[in-house]
Amino acid sequence: STASGELFADIQGLLAFHERNMLRERVKKGNEYRRKRKAACGRAPWGYVTKDEKYVLDTRPIVCALEERPDNYLELYEESDDSSNLPGVSKAEIAREAVDYVLQVRRPRQVLSYLFEKYGARRKSYTNLALTSELLFWNAGGHFSGWIQNPVLRGHTAYLKYEGRRLKPVDQWQLHQNTHPNQVLITESE
Repeated sequence: STASGELFADIQGLLAFHERNMLRERVKKGNEYRRKRKAACGRAPWGYVTKDEKYVLDTRPIVCALEERPDNYLELYEESDDSSNLPGVSKAEIAREAVDYVLQVRRPRQVLSYLFEKYGARRKSYTNLALTSELLFWNAGGHFSGWIQNPVLRGHTAYLKYEGRRLKPVDQWQLHQNTHPNQVLITESE
């Protein structure tokens, strides 16, 4: 309530504003540096992980159907999560199964119904699919359609996809072709 207190509050506000601008500049330069190196940016889409700044298919087993369970399943409880002895289907395999099914039926909502029925997993509305290790799927056909159109699935890396918080049209993205050609989930012709 004093003149000195008011001055101090104004100075703190100016310093916070300056720090925010500096942070924005650092992030912008970091993103430019990643684009020059054609490094993976942002979160990897469902079915992928980022490793050594490249997108790679997530081949870690995530689910094992009861009917596919081996006879010695009780002995496998002591195995580590990344053990090759563990049976199961990976997110990459399920993602490819989703691609195959959408190419067959051409209806994203039917694909989701198929996946929900087969694997019994539904998306929690507050969960980000890219950040969870759980087996969860998209909760709407539009979300699935956005995923399947992602250039990462075809071996490309896209930059500058957003303006503010809004997704720009695909033709305005900066696209680098074939950044991970041996980690493709869907071909260009598909």
